[in-house]
Amino acid sequence: NTENGSQNVTESPGTLTGLMYGTTYGIAVAAVTDQGLSPYTGSLTVTTGQAGPGAPQISYVSTATTAMLTFTASGQYIPRIYCAYLTLTDISGVAQANQTESAQCNDSSVFNVTGLQEDSTYQLGGTVENTLGALSNRKTITLQTGTAAPSGPPLLITVKILNPTTVMISWSPPLVAERNGAINVYTLEFTTPSSPTPLTSLSTHTSTTFCPVQQGVPYNVSISSNNTQGAGPFSAPVAFIIPKGGPLLNTDTTTTSVTVNFTVADPPNVMRYCATVLLLAISGARQFGQREVQHCATNASVTIAGLLEDSSYQVVGELENMNGRPSNTTTTMVQTKTSAPTGPPLNITATVLYYSSGRLEWQPPALEDRNGMIAFYSIQVTSPTRPPQDIVTGTNVTSVVLTTLRHSTQYSVKITAYTAQGPGPSSSTLNFSTPILVIQTPIIFLSRGLSDSSLQVWWNAVNTSDANVTVTTYRVSVRRQTILQRTVELPATTAIIGNLSASTQYEIYIAAGTAYGFGSVSSSTNITTLDPGRVPQNPAAPSISLSATSTTLFARLILPDGVSPAGIVRYCVNFTRTQVSGVTSVLSSPVKCSTDISIRNDVEADAKYNVTAYYEQFGPIFSNHSIVHQGTSLPTTPGVPSAPQLLSVDATTISLIITPLPLLEHNGNLSGYRVEWVGATGPSFRTVGLTTLQPNITGLSPLTLYTARIAGVNQIGRGDYSFPLYVNTTRLPIVIQTPLIFFSRSLSDSSLQVWWKAVNTSYASVAVTSYRLRLGQNATVQHSVPANITTTVIGNLSSATNYQVYIEAETSRGYGPLSAAVNVSTLNTGEVFQSPGAPCIIWLGNSSVYIARFIIPAGVLPVGIVSYCVNLTRVEVSGGSGALPSVLQCSMEADAILNVEADATYNVTAYYEEYGEVFSSHSLAQRVTTSPAIPGTPSAPSLQSVDATTISLILAPLPLLEHNGNLTGYRVQWVGATGSSFRIVGLKTLQPNITGLSPLTPYTVRVAGINQVGPGNYSLPLYVNTTRELHAPRYNTTVNATWIRVDFVLPSPPANASNTLYCASFTRLSLSLVPSPLPSLQLCESRRMVTLTSVEEDATYNVTAWYIDDGRRMSPVTAPFTITTNPSRPAQLPAPNVTDIKSTQFTVSWSQLRLALRNGIINGYRVYYTVDNVTVPFHNVPSSARDANISSLVADKTYLVSVAAFGTGGVGPQSQLTSATTLPAAPLLSVRTTSDTIQINLITRRPAPMYCVEFTRVQVSGVKDAALPVEVCNTTSSVTRAGVHAYSLYDVRGWYINMLGVRSSTSTQRLVLTLASKPEAPSTPAVTFVNTTHAEAIWDMLNVTQRNGVLTGYRVLYSNGTQSVQVTLGMVTSFVIGPLQPSTNYTVILFGINVQMGIGLPSPPLKFTTLSIATSPVTVSTPAITGSNTPTTSIVVTSSSNIVIPTSLAFQLSSTQQPLPSSTLTILAI
Repeated sequence: NTENGSQNVTESPGTLTGLMYGTTYGIAVAAVTDQGLSPYTGSLTVTTGQAGPGAPQISYVSTATTAMLTFTASGQYIPRIYCAYLTLTDISGVAQANQTESAQCNDSSVFNVTGLQEDSTYQLGGTVENTLGALSNRKTITLQTGTAAPSGPPLLITVKILNPTTVMISWSPPLVAERNGAINVYTLEFTTPSSPTPLTSLSTHTSTTFCPVQQGVPYNVSISSNNTQGAGPFSAPVAFIIPKGGPLLNTDTTTTSVTVNFTVADPPNVMRYCATVLLLAISGARQFGQREVQHCATNASVTIAGLLEDSSYQVVGELENMNGRPSNTTTTMVQTKTSAPTGPPLNITATVLYYSSGRLEWQPPALEDRNGMIAFYSIQVTSPTRPPQDIVTGTNVTSVVLTTLRHSTQYSVKITAYTAQGPGPSSSTLNFSTPILVIQTPIIFLSRGLSDSSLQVWWNAVNTSDANVTVTTYRVSVRRQTILQRTVELPATTAIIGNLSASTQYEIYIAAGTAYGFGSVSSSTNITTLDPGRVPQNPAAPSISLSATSTTLFARLILPDGVSPAGIVRYCVNFTRTQVSGVTSVLSSPVKCSTDISIRNDVEADAKYNVTAYYEQFGPIFSNHSIVHQGTSLPTTPGVPSAPQLLSVDATTISLIITPLPLLEHNGNLSGYRVEWVGATGPSFRTVGLTTLQPNITGLSPLTLYTARIAGVNQIGRGDYSFPLYVNTTRLPIVIQTPLIFFSRSLSDSSLQVWWKAVNTSYASVAVTSYRLRLGQNATVQHSVPANITTTVIGNLSSATNYQVYIEAETSRGYGPLSAAVNVSTLNTGEVFQSPGAPCIIWLGNSSVYIARFIIPAGVLPVGIVSYCVNLTRVEVSGGSGALPSVLQCSMEADAILNVEADATYNVTAYYEEYGEVFSSHSLAQRVTTSPAIPGTPSAPSLQSVDATTISLILAPLPLLEHNGNLTGYRVQWVGATGSSFRIVGLKTLQPNITGLSPLTPYTVRVAGINQVGPGNYSLPLYVNTTRELHAPRYNTTVNATWIRVDFVLPSPPANASNTLYCASFTRLSLSLVPSPLPSLQLCESRRMVTLTSVEEDATYNVTAWYIDDGRRMSPVTAPFTITTNPSRPAQLPAPNVTDIKSTQFTVSWSQLRLALRNGIINGYRVYYTVDNVTVPFHNVPSSARDANISSLVADKTYLVSVAAFGTGGVGPQSQLTSATTLPAAPLLSVRTTSDTIQINLITRRPAPMYCVEFTRVQVSGVKDAALPVEVCNTTSSVTRAGVHAYSLYDVRGWYINMLGVRSSTSTQRLVLTLASKPEAPSTPAVTFVNTTHAEAIWDMLNVTQRNGVLTGYRVLYSNGTQSVQVTLGMVTSFVIGPLQPSTNYTVILFGINVQMGIGLPSPPLKFTTLSIATSPVTVSTPAITGSNTPTTSIVVTSSSNIVIPTSLAFQLSSTQQPLPSSTLTILAI
């Protein structure tokens, strides 16, 4: 509400600059004159557009759990809301998948985000919303929090008995969220009832062994974790005991059998060894109620056959003594071997995320088809524009995001599941398409050749179909005869392209580029470079089309053919006045220029001008000036004369004196003056001639004040009036006004009707008492009617007769004058009165109000029309049903105003009514469609459901009559504590969700319709409060040999904890490292502890947890947590092989460990190499690899290489060492050339006994060659190849042999060019014929080795001793020398010419003597012409001499046709 500034503009419309983006302004306008400012207009409200997608810059300062963010907005707009979006990506180095994005917004550019996780990495995105509610692009950075001591204990502690005196303790790190940094060591405390003082042990791994353990003695173990910030809490103690008795079992499985090997610490008197198996699961599907199978043997190895493939079994081993009493039992789990899947992945879906990304999701093969744990999935993605792409996923991954897609493209996907035994069948093909992104095609609007080697092109800037995707560059393609010459990319809309060939036509194409690729290329424009040395010519002059008004002369430029308006910067015109109102008056105006092709000049009325014009193109380049055109301004009304003077006055007449108007005020052909007078009854006027300078004003009222004015009149009309003369008339006797008949009509063949205006007298006391009508001026009175009636019907008349009707007013003092006559004809005998003709209608209006403008037929007087009527019948509304019965609307005005609905279609007819209740015919029916308007106001949305972060709505569809156009959807707006947001939903989305909300927050929700005009008004609000947010629980786990317990530690207790259920899901993955999945088992308890009993030993489980609060709402489920035991490390690998040795790399390969030596799952291999007594771990390679390429090595070094396998149990021992020595490093090559030598200097780290270079010639004098390579070796580092050809290209390869006789790597330098030299001497020319005046010389073409450069031709020198002539030829091998002198000795010398060095060495001379002229006369026959009407005519000429022959013919062409036919005369041969 304060004035921000003002700007002056010289014409309307005007442009205001320097405004802010996204800002609402009030704009008022005042006129500026030499006297100051006029008052301002009312304020116009204008809102500028947003700046476009400019992402903000973000910086931060973090602690362990908070971060202070600082936003810096980019672009010119007013920020309103700053929003930060955080997605947790890893905690203490552990990747976090499928994390929910959280948002925090603030109206300040600096604010804190809290509640972060210690030692965690977040993906931080930031946006800025401006005052218009438009969002910027998102800026994404990485945010890292600080560390703290662990806040939770290690989890999932398990104890496995390895032998009668040793156990293995295994555990998992604390919850990722509780590590608060990288764990570097674990502390274990062991206690027994007899030894309460803990025995402490440290471990850097998550497993360790403990021994000796006393059998039958109970132990407790607790573990804490440590990082750089300190120690965390100890876990709850876990009890274990090695029972006395009971065998130890080792198992070995095949696909259908299991062998159980018994080991007894203190062997009793064993009679039999018995093993019992129970089927638990088939391919991970739990089996219930299965029958046990028992086998016994007298030895310590029992085999049970007939088992199922890929199945889990419980094995119980026991011993029987001689008395038949069994020992303690020992239980273990086994898994039979697996095979490849027999079924494909299922339920594949694709969700397109953006133009270049999409998410694939699927389900594993059917349980009966998996045949084991799925190791990974292979995804094959194909499209019409790319080769197939294979993507490999992890074990439990059933979704993947594709990030390198291309917009507007269809893709096909097939997925294959793999187990450890190989692949299964592929899924059926799924097709999906990325969204269509339309990138507009540029239009080349101007191009020209700048010189003989360059051209310039201009094009228009374009956009895309998505406002968030901008065009960032343009690609200019230059083609010559469809062959691509070069491509240029630049962000501008004009380009200069150089280094082109002269006089050559090129095709130019333009394509617009975005971050997602380029759009379609434009139509081509052909541009030709100029001829060599030619200077660009000015464009041709325009012609001019002139038009004029009385004050303005318009010059419209007409461009020459081939000149595009798109390339023109401005148009310029020069106006010179030559005459005004028929009088010579020369005046030159300044040149006027404009971007509009029409230019105006303010001129005098009735004046003549000489006009020339030119235009300016981009460059700048100015055209030639046009020829002179003559234009004449139109005349206008005359100027203002002086006030009239009074000559005389009486009661009814005023006599005036007029002063003539000056010539310059005539403004045309002045024909006279208009005299106006204004009295009590209103204004009147009369027109007088130029000579009538003393006019009389008559018929005035007595005793009345009159104002008299005059104005000039010319062919245009009346000018402005002069200042008035005020005159009072004298007194006059009473005057009775004359009636005016304004409408009349024939009613039949014997009657007619007339209407007239009522009149008064000059005195109010004397009233009109009646009216008398006469048929003819002197006829008797036909009718007399009272004064209150102004129409009458006259009957008993003759048919087909014209009557003159007069009327006069009667008073108590007599009759007034007769009115003017009105001619009315009765109808012909028997003729019936016809209704007036139908009107025509012109429709004007907008979305809610239409005007029907009546055009009445010719001959119908508007003064006789009483009303104008329109009949409206609504057909449809907004493209849907909506018919209504007809509605009649009438008006007394010819512009009838009609009330209509927006975007509605009507059938319309019209008619009018004349005096006497006479109705016209109806017009033809027309169909009229009104303009659309913004939609009406919808009902307030209804609430469907609400939780902590989501509101689900129910929208009532907008009634059809409220669409007001093509309704496309609804705009849903919500306002909370952090500001307002909105989303657009389609017409079918009547139950939209609002997500990403804050818990326990009040929100106001409104909805508005959207059609092609824009959004309508918002509905009444719906007020909603979000609920409390439920977080996934935290929990601790305690593990025993036979049970798993989950203890819940909730972030905050539910409102009514007594009614809360605590739930956990347990999913078995494997037994003793063998995949053995079982379906999940879910348990729920009313207390904060859930225990799974009867679990198997040495088993791996996934555990998740959640709770259900008293409102029966389920909290988020925790991420799965794996509890697993550790296997032992792999055995030692055999010594590796080293191959493909180079100076800086070699390849290491190794054989695979036998299954029995792997000791678990092999996750990969680690390659080590030792150099100079330093061992360096190279890198890890996947388990499927059997070799690795070792690069970045030092040349000429001996390396000791070993390999180790690693798995879930750790890294195995390194293999035996293999020795490998890298090759010496390749030398650097330094090249020097002459015309016949190439010298190569080989630069090495240390001297070598032998240096070698291989030379291969690939081109000679610009001609391709394929010579065999030549190898040259030397004991010095400089190797020279002599005898090479001048101006030749060689490929050079260099190496050396070191002191140990090892050849180094090779360096290659391509296309070494020798220097050019003069061409060698050609061979001696020869003569093919000689006569008196001419001789022909021929010679051999120089071969490529003689040219010493690019040969362009030859120079011939011939001389007779007194006169020499030089002729330069092209690539020819003969030349006719002449004219020569008869009987004369000549010498001819030939030189070759190349591009690089010019003229070469001379050839040996050729000498010859011309023949003598014959002494006898020579006769030549008359030419004999043969052939007629044929393209070729033979002409035969004979000579009497064999020395003198015809060398030319003269022709004369004549024809009886005029003009001569087009003919070409070519001598084909002589």
